[in-house]
Amino acid sequence: MLQIEYLARQYRKVAHNARSVLSSDTSTVGSMMRPYVDAAQARMDQIAPAIPLNELIAFRTAIDSNVYRALYLHDDEQEYRMVRVGETAEIPGATLTQGERPVDLYKYGRRLDISYEAMRRVPIDTVAFYVARMAVQAEVDKVSTVLNVITNGDGNPNTAAEVINLSDLDSAAGGKLTLQAWLAFKLKFRNPYQLTHELVREDIALQQLLLDTGNGNTRLAELSGTFGGFVPMNDQFAGNVRFGVLDEAPEDKIVALDSRFAIEQITEIGGTINESKRWIEKQVDTLVFTEVEGYAVVDDKAAKVLDLTK
Repeated sequence: MLQIEYLARQYRKVAHNARSVLSSDTSTVGSMMRPYVDAAQARMDQIAPAIPLNELIAFRTAIDSNVYRALYLHDDEQEYRMVRVGETAEIPGATLTQGERPVDLYKYGRRLDISYEAMRRVPIDTVAFYVARMAVQAEVDKVSTVLNVITNGDGNPNTAAEVINLSDLDSAAGGKLTLQAWLAFKLKFRNPYQLTHELVREDIALQQLLLDTGNGNTRLAELSGTFGGFVPMNDQFAGNVRFGVLDEAPEDKIVALDSRFAIEQITEIGGTINESKRWIEKQVDTLVFTEVEGYAVVDDKAAKVLDLTK
């Protein structure tokens, strides 16, 4: 049972592996009891998914059922402003309501079969390395689900991200991302929103990393030390955008979001289950790790999609 609990923690943690601890029953390499050398542990300081799910989640909610109705704030620019109100006049406000449709929760899990021989002969932390690798794939699957919720919504009306055409930002772009279009797209995230994260395919990421001014003229920003420049009062330009390369990302599109406001993660209390079973006829131990989770849109204004084909 201790082994199962240890491996379950490695699955959940997907983090640092410790070195093997020598115990009293450890045989020396090259001795009669251990004339061979086991495969060495993978020399990695950290096992983590390329796109950590935590980067995309605004907050988490735990529930004790499989039905969840998210809350949505219905407002407009005039209503949520703190405006001057005349005496006896009605105070403007916003409305917080539940969604029309419940948010679906999905089960995520992996299974690992280990022979009796492997359990006896392989250090437990080496097995934990492969368990952590399995957990990484589970995280990748969750990120794909979050991507789908951002682009298509969580099933409730008006929860899909707004799509902005490239030609509306730079008419001379010709289907290729330009610096002007990129800066204009970042400015579409108006206060209090800010573009903090994006999910793209590899070719789009390369376009962004190779962006230039498109001409040989010197920008005023480069001469700010001599003539004075422009410094944004907020972080829309200065703040770095953390990007993730994902094969499931829509083709020729940039899925951008403000991770502080975009997605809510819903987990089922008691839905995280770690089980083991011993098959004596095959002399195999089976480990199963499952989780039940779902995702809802917190604020539809916190995510936008830039379409490079239009």
